[in-house]
Amino acid sequence: MKGETVKRILFANGYKLKDIALTMDETPQNLQSMLKTEDIKTGVLERIAKSINKSLTFFLSGEQESKQDCIRCAQLEKEIERLNKQHVEHLELIASLTKKINDFAEDPRSTRHRNTG
Repeated sequence: MKGETVKRILFANGYKLKDIALTMDETPQNLQSMLKTEDIKTGVLERIAKSINKSLTFFLSGEQESKQDCIRCAQLEKEIERLNKQHVEHLELIASLTKKINDFAEDPRSTRHRNTG
């Protein structure tokens, strides 16, 4: 598990690294150094879990939720992109129709300008 993932899980659950470091008898800087890794050591993860009165499964379930959040974010980004494209198309259609209305209103052959009297 990446150290960044551990930090995300901790932050998402309201934990502060400073408080965890103190409980572990580490400086915040040392804890930061321990978390700057692509594969956190099991012993470090166990110490962090113990300091917040959690088991290792706390991080494993949090990691799964984090992956699901990433998938959901990607889906939402695609939906936003689709809606933005649709919005631009609607704006272009409105501009086109507005121009046609204005052109029609200005056209002297328009029945609107004729005298029916």
